[in-house]
Amino acid sequence: MNNLDRLRRFIPVVLRIPLGLIFVFFGVEKFLAPAATLVIIQASMFASLFPASSWVIYVIGIVETIVGIGLIYNIQLRKTAILAAVLLLNILIIAQIPQDFILFCVAIVIALLGNENPWKK
Repeated sequence: MNNLDRLRRFIPVVLRIPLGLIFVFFGVEKFLAPAATLVIIQASMFASLFPASSWVIYVIGIVETIVGIGLIYNIQLRKTAILAAVLLLNILIIAQIPQDFILFCVAIVIALLGNENPWKK
């Protein structure tokens, strides 16, 4: 096993922890400033499809926080990463934030690579 193969084992860890922190940050932010998310949803071209109420924002915040914790603590990593990718795809469609495409790709990579523990080898 060469050095590159040894480093490759750490890719899921290096990707999942920052992505998890991002999800936790934005999930908690939904509780601290729900009006900001409500403005984004109402400004989107899909505003008529989504109920514009604060309880929806809180549900999104709970889901984002749970996904973030799952990514950080390596809980059902592939399923959690797929859920993260679905959430990010929704954000791409609804909020049209192009930077989230990179996060979407990171979630897909995590789902494909899985949860192999790099410290066991």
